[in-house]
Amino acid sequence: METPPVAVAAGNDLELRLLDADDAVALQRAIDESRDHLVPFMPFATTDPSDLAFRRSWIEECREAFRTGQRFQYGIIRADEVIGECSIHPIDDRTASIGFWVHVEHVRQGVASAVATALTRAALKAGCETVCIRHDRANAASGSIAARLGYERIGEEPHSIDAPGQTGTSVVWVLTGTV
Repeated sequence: METPPVAVAAGNDLELRLLDADDAVALQRAIDESRDHLVPFMPFATTDPSDLAFRRSWIEECREAFRTGQRFQYGIIRADEVIGECSIHPIDDRTASIGFWVHVEHVRQGVASAVATALTRAALKAGCETVCIRHDRANAASGSIAARLGYERIGEEPHSIDAPGQTGTSVVWVLTGTV
């Protein structure tokens, strides 16, 4: 997989971009304001400290992972505001997994679908042949996004429970294609 761009358009009013230290306050605010919404399925919502030093360090880790091709983490930006995060995780040279979370005030507005579409296209353009979405069985919203985007549900697999709403079973969706 080649390195995707550091900024990706996601619909008319969304941009996915590599965050920098100046985004730490906005990212932490988005997490803090969405914590109750995130806690059931996102482990970081309960384990990450709620302070700017940690958030700046996290952003720096993400930038280094992007530079080295380990993970491509983006902030979701709407009207110059950080409203979530998303990522492309390379599995091998031809396969990647995508993930995303959206600020609670922006759910059910098509943001997650637009983000998933943009991430899928970016992964395919970067040379992936297969893109995966994995989510806990209890997270029906993520499953509906995968289905709506044409991903095929290929099965389930166990995972460790690391957030209070998780069942320990991941649903696996794949999309195989070219851009």
